Amino acid sequence: MSEARRPSAPAPGAPVGAGGERQVAGGFFLHVAPAILYVLAIFYAGSVEQGPEIQVELVAQDKLLHLVAFFGMQLTMFRAARWKLFELGTGRLALIALALTSAVGASLEFWQATLPYRSAEFADWVADVLGAGLAALLLRLVYGRNAPG
Repeated sequence: MSEARRPSAPAPGAPVGAGGERQVAGGFFLHVAPAILYVLAIFYAGSVEQGPEIQVELVAQDKLLHLVAFFGMQLTMFRAARWKLFELGTGRLALIALALTSAVGASLEFWQATLPYRSAEFADWVADVLGAGLAALLLRLVYGRNAPG
């Protein structure tokens, strides 16, 4: 019979919760709120009617905007996931954030399909996932196996 895995003792100087477990420094507003605000900003920007002066003329520019926006979202989602699931390695945290970011991208496309002045495109979602995936790879390269808490 295997013994239940015990959490390791917190490193000296690491933030510790009421139960003695290690915590990521900072709180909800420092780690999770930016991700929520980022998602709300993306939904707002994706919901407003585009006038001729804002409309992106080239398809490549539109996809690049999606890629960059969701690259940034991946970073905020990673930070939020790391706050709650700090015991997971960088790779798993990046995958969780990638799944969340991809789901937000798909939700945005479904939302835009309901708006008479917007359109939903599968290629937009692909650009969203590519941007998030590139950020996930960068996080893995920068932090290695374990993201700092």
